[in-house]
Amino acid sequence: MSRTVFIAIVCVSVLAQSLTAAQVKHPIVYIDKGICPGEGCSYQGSAKVVRRTTAYAAPNAKSAPLFNLAAGNVVSSLKSEVHTVAGRFVVKRSYGKYRMGDVLWVYTYLGEGVFRVWYRGKMYEEQLEFSPWGGSAGKRCEQDDKHCWGELEAELKMTWWLKVRNKNGRVGWIRVNGNLEYANQG
Repeated sequence: MSRTVFIAIVCVSVLAQSLTAAQVKHPIVYIDKGICPGEGCSYQGSAKVVRRTTAYAAPNAKSAPLFNLAAGNVVSSLKSEVHTVAGRFVVKRSYGKYRMGDVLWVYTYLGEGVFRVWYRGKMYEEQLEFSPWGGSAGKRCEQDDKHCWGELEAELKMTWWLKVRNKNGRVGWIRVNGNLEYANQG
């Protein structure tokens, strides 16, 4: 085998291993587009701003601020993104394909105890049997031995961004955190 062929084989092998490794590593932040977090959640339609809110050029508070929305303004929803920092969920007892000690990386809460998760190089939906709201991050689940099979080590860090248009036609991204009231959601 010539030296050139040997070097080419080594380079291809290293490249293939690095691509495989990149696919196996969970994302630090996952961006779910076209959804909103939680049960019965809908971002479609119009909403009333209930406290002063800044609209940004991109779904990121470090992007350029474009304009402010005063309480009482009505906006139309255009797009939605949920940005979630990976949460570490440790399996405490065997459950289905999971074994005690396995780690799932948890992302967007989809409702009814279902989350988007990363496990062994794949992203999919999984029933974790708890809600990230209304208590400590998965700790409430510890007292339900029948359903609880793991624990989220820290509260999930989810940021919901909504692209909106105001009555003057200005468009920007706002962070949704109790600052909107949808007429069709009570």
